[in-house]
Amino acid sequence: MAAGTKTVSRIRDCLEGWLPAVTSIKMQVENRKENPQINEIVYVKDETLMKNNRWPLARIVKVFPGKDGMVRAVEVISNGNVYKRAVNRLIPLHLEHEIEK
Repeated sequence: MAAGTKTVSRIRDCLEGWLPAVTSIKMQVENRKENPQINEIVYVKDETLMKNNRWPLARIVKVFPGKDGMVRAVEVISNGNVYKRAVNRLIPLHLEHEIEK
């Protein structure tokens, strides 16, 4: 097998495992039917916040619904900083975070 063929084969093998995962995340975000909730834990898709090739975890602290009642933006807290982000930039983890009162 030629060196170029081996490289193409390695790339194909890598993509076969990677693409389904990315597609699943994309479909999860696009098909979201529920509004994000305060205290929900999410990943924030933001290259400016990315460290070590990982999106930061954040907790939703405020929601901003549109005229149709669907939440379009949220405020999240990540590493002690508060950011306002569009809902389509979030990946929900379906974990609930309870705050002690």
